[in-house]
Amino acid sequence: GDALVVAISKRIGAVLDHRDSLARIGGDDFVILLDAMSDSLKTLTRDTTSIATKVLSVFDKHFKVADKLLRVSARVGINVFGGENVVPEKLINQAESAMYRAKELNERVVFFDETIQKNLIEQLHLEYDLEHALNNEEVTVYYQPQVDKTGRVKGFEALMRWEHPEKGFISPVEFIPLAEKLDIMPQLQELVFRHVCSVVKVMERDESIAENFRIAVNISACQFIKDDFEKAVTSVLSRYEVSPERITIEITEGTLLTEIDVAMRQMKRLQSLGFDLSIDDFGTGYSSLAYLQKLPVNEIKIDKRFVDELEHSDAGRSIVDVIIYLAKQLSCRIVAEGVEIESQLRYLLDQDVDLIQGYFVAKPMSLETLLVWQHNI
Repeated sequence: GDALVVAISKRIGAVLDHRDSLARIGGDDFVILLDAMSDSLKTLTRDTTSIATKVLSVFDKHFKVADKLLRVSARVGINVFGGENVVPEKLINQAESAMYRAKELNERVVFFDETIQKNLIEQLHLEYDLEHALNNEEVTVYYQPQVDKTGRVKGFEALMRWEHPEKGFISPVEFIPLAEKLDIMPQLQELVFRHVCSVVKVMERDESIAENFRIAVNISACQFIKDDFEKAVTSVLSRYEVSPERITIEITEGTLLTEIDVAMRQMKRLQSLGFDLSIDDFGTGYSSLAYLQKLPVNEIKIDKRFVDELEHSDAGRSIVDVIIYLAKQLSCRIVAEGVEIESQLRYLLDQDVDLIQGYFVAKPMSLETLLVWQHNI
């Protein structure tokens, strides 16, 4: 290892100008200080990129160490500075941040960007906060009603909400990918199912639950295809003595595309246990109709993006019509989500959609608000 580092140092030093400084600051990290560069940002960018390319060219050939030929790769992060009052440690850390960004993007050279750095730091803070959010009971569940053509409530969709103590509500679009990255989706998913089971038990106790009433729960792709997903879900339901027939498991079309054979096997097992199965965001992916006709699906949801287009184009209406026709041919229940205005509602009901969900009916609500809302309708 030492011999390799020495060989790399010699090669890099050979392509640098005598005014430049080369240092190894630890492990396989090198810092190059370029002096007397241009004040023109355009020229500066061109010249530093040219030098970085020269440095990277030394890795094109194998290194011969202890009679072994070794292939080594490298990434370059560049930080530009000028004037007085510079902190060396900060400059090096920023260049290192750019280097890691180059690795992440699979680029050879990346310049440090203050905005990107700020976003990365914010993301790190958010990751830290999310890891503690579960213990601090900041993550909860909201519910959005689903009604039939007569206005009767036939189900809810359970939606995760994170109320940050300082930043307020943070969108699931933002924190779900973080939860997957941190591998805490199993805990979040269990929290949702526990909450949903509690709701079912309250409604059963109050005899306010219809025979075919179901609560839909969105499942992320990384969770759904896991071998222990079925066991984790049934364990929670068994603990609360809730029937799987009360639960609709929603997966996106993208989940099917990720591991379609695995997903199909999982769906068949869950359906055999009594779970209701729904494809969310239908029509936004590129799943094969050949696969679709084989899927054990009970419900298809029309995505909000298509519902929005009902008002604006014939093409938008045609897409919705096709989805409805296809769902009927597959004997699937049809749910339209994102319904916000009466004209959308009328069109969808005229096309014989089974369930309506959206702001026109009700926004997602906390359980307490939901129970009051349901009592008053």
